[in-house]
Amino acid sequence: MALIKLLNITRLTLELRNNSIESIGVKFLSTALITLINLSNLSLGLSNNNSIGDSGVKYLSTALIKLFNLSSLTLNLNSNSIGNSGVNYLSTALIMLINLSSLTLGFKNNSIGDTGVNYFSTALIKLISLESLTLNLDCNLIGDLGVNYLSTALIMLINLSSLTVGINCNSIGDTGVNYLSTALIKLINLSSLALGLSSNNSLGDSGVNYLSTALIKLINLSNLTLNLTNNSIGNSGVNFLSTPLIKLINLKWLSLYLSNNLIGESGVNYLSTALGKLVKLSSLTLNLSHNNLIGDTGVNLLSTGLNKLVNL
Repeated sequence: MALIKLLNITRLTLELRNNSIESIGVKFLSTALITLINLSNLSLGLSNNNSIGDSGVKYLSTALIKLFNLSSLTLNLNSNSIGNSGVNYLSTALIMLINLSSLTLGFKNNSIGDTGVNYFSTALIKLISLESLTLNLDCNLIGDLGVNYLSTALIMLINLSSLTVGINCNSIGDTGVNYLSTALIKLINLSSLALGLSSNNSLGDSGVNYLSTALIKLINLSNLTLNLTNNSIGNSGVNFLSTPLIKLINLKWLSLYLSNNLIGESGVNYLSTALGKLVKLSSLTLNLSHNNLIGDTGVNLLSTGLNKLVNL
């Protein structure tokens, strides 16, 4: 394989998504990777191959465990029939990569459950040098217990300045958000936070209250994205959320996705009051579609808040 001859390269990006790669193909790739011990930056795109599975992740992990000079690692393994065993293999490798400062893992649309998240968390808790973490676990089999495991790890990553966690389309409720919030409240160095909690359905006003308790402590945030689409959030939930927003005076970029909930005009009023205080905002994305309870009065209230954002 040609890659084997490139012993001195320090940066490698391979995009192989949407092909017909199976576990044996990953084995061939791993045979080359294991020789590239000088790599500091590795990005592999292997999403939507469907047949990589746990065996393929095992081969890949055998190579990764040797790349101890990595400071940045991106793995996109979305839609590949990976379960808890595959995550266990990967975690065994990650736990050895103690020099990582940036880690991006894409595992959307696989078959990972709470046990798999526990394996992930066992590895993450060792990566204390991480400054940037992106973890996409959308559309798996994760419940509140899995979020508890993940939160136990996150609470230890005190050097994080950027955190993105996608757990959309799982089975997470208010209890899971409570666990997550307990971790977030400790990450006071965060400047960028993105949370995907859409389509969990059992997440309601209480969950937003827990989340708000954490957000109010993250005074260094300049970039905040919250995806709470398609849940059971009403006016009280928006009130809870608006309370910390007023305090986040350093925000420059804010994205709130609140479509397909139960928000009415009083909820819009709470949100408008908060937005009017964020005078440093230069970018705002606000999605309140498909709430059905917002009318002309709500739009008028929202406009009052937007009028104060002179830096947009």
